[in-house]
Parts: sequence; structure tokens; C-alpha cells
Amino acid sequence: MTLLRIIFFLLVLLSGTAARCQYVTDDEIREKLFTLEVKQIDEFLERFNDEHFSFIREQANKIGTGHTLSRPLLVAKLFNLDAQWNKDTVLAFLHLVLNPEKPVLLSFTDSNWYAQAECRFLYKGKKVNVPLFLRVSTTNPTGARWAIAGVGNPSFFGRLPAAPLPAPSSGTYHFIPSSSHINRFLSLYRAFGDTTNLVEYFDPLALTDSSVNKLITGLHSRSLKLIAVKQVMFHFFQIDGWFFTVERFERNTTNKGWLINRLINIPESEKGRLLSGLLHPIKFNR
Repeated sequence: MTLLRIIFFLLVLLSGTAARCQYVTDDEIREKLFTLEVKQIDEFLERFNDEHFSFIREQANKIGTGHTLSRPLLVAKLFNLDAQWNKDTVLAFLHLVLNPEKPVLLSFTDSNWYAQAECRFLYKGKKVNVPLFLRVSTTNPTGARWAIAGVGNPSFFGRLPAAPLPAPSSGTYHFIPSSSHINRFLSLYRAFGDTTNLVEYFDPLALTDSSVNKLITGLHSRSLKLIAVKQVMFHFFQIDGWFFTVERFERNTTNKGWLINRLINIPESEKGRLLSGLLHPIKFNR
């Protein structure tokens, strides 16, 4: 625990190092910022798991400093150091996931993490904000994909009509590619324009929810149109006893990109309630 405490506070003190380095060139600063930035959620997972082929390790090995990187350093640096943290909570989390005898890792294909896409739709000439929640599904014959697991803003959907869901065309598979998070789910525009096969882009468990039904009905009738994906964040339920949210931060420091901005120590029995608080129709799998 002492080592973890030292690591964490050193990282807090060093979080603004790049702005204070006067003895290096601007190009060297930009290169350092680019290397340390967590540019994609995939890179967040690589650093959290300390995968040997990760971008940051490749860059460190090129300049001969790869041996100075450790998993405790990489994981602690994945926190938003500008946030106000409960030190004991963070240290308990680090103590669990960095256990050398039983390290805790994250998996992209695990179903218990969710992307939250803050979307803006146009409905009868008015703009309305609707959060969409997606999770990775591996049931598609083509491999992993993102599937819409539920929607927010129930007060808006309470005013919309419902209808029987349109049956998809047969013979082909339609899905949101597993790489869609890289460009902030721009593939949602294509998916929602494919009005014949809308139900295929949703998690089957979500199709019984009235808000999901009304979203599909509105898209199918073209009374609802997606006009923007404003923001994306990710919610992780994978680790026993813990929940955390990862968001993107843009700033001129070495602590930027996709970072943990919320961390909760929570019993497994309470996770279903927390998930329902994010969005009712999502079913929690353990």
C-alpha cells in the first residue's frame, strides 16, 4: 500500500510537468504529449492491462526507456488527476487491480461495459437530446459488434406513439461495427438510415422496452432523425465490487485523453440498481 500511495501522489505532482519543461523544444513537448495521451478507449484497455504491444510501450522501447514503465505507473496515470479523489478509495482500487498474484484485467468483448453516446435528434422541427447506451455483443455470426442496449430521456419518449417493430430483411446481417467507438459512433447515422433493418442494430433484450420501441418507430417513420453525436463516455461494471466511468479530456498536459473520472466501490448486489439508474432497460449480466 505504501508503494501505491507514493506512486499516486507523485503522479498528481507531475501531472503538469509538460507545461513547466523549459529545457526541451516545442517539438519534443508535442511528441511527449502525443505519446502520453490516451488517444482511444482501446489504448486505455491496453495500458490498464499493460499489454506488451501497447503504443506507449512501443514508443518507450524505441527510446530505451521501456524498462521504466510499470503497470502501477500506467494504471495510476489513467485517472483524471484534475478531479477530486478520495485517496482511500483510489488506493483500495489500485491494490485490487495491481495484485501481482491475481491481477485484474479488462476485456473489450466483455458485455458488462457500456458506451454512452449523447445524441441529438430532430423531431418535428425541434432538437431533442437522447442518450443511447451501447454494449459489445459477440452473438453476431460476423464477430463482435456494438448493439444499442437502451435509451434515455423517457419523458420525451412518453409522448411518442408506439407501433409493432418492423421485421428485418432476411439473408444478411446488419450491425454496428466493433470499431465504431473510434470515430464517436458515426456509424449510427448509417444504422438509423437503414430503416428496413433497424431492429438488428439493437440488443434483443432492449426491444421489449417502450422507449426503444418508440425510438425505432420514430426512425422507421422518419419523424426522428439523428443530427449529431455530441459526446461519448464509457461505463465499466467488469471488476467485482467496483464501477468506474471513463471520459475524454482535452488539455495541454501529459494527463489527457480517455481517463477515469468516476470511481465507486459498490457491492455486486447493488450494481443492478446502479445500472438501472443509468438506464432502465439494460439487463445486467453476471
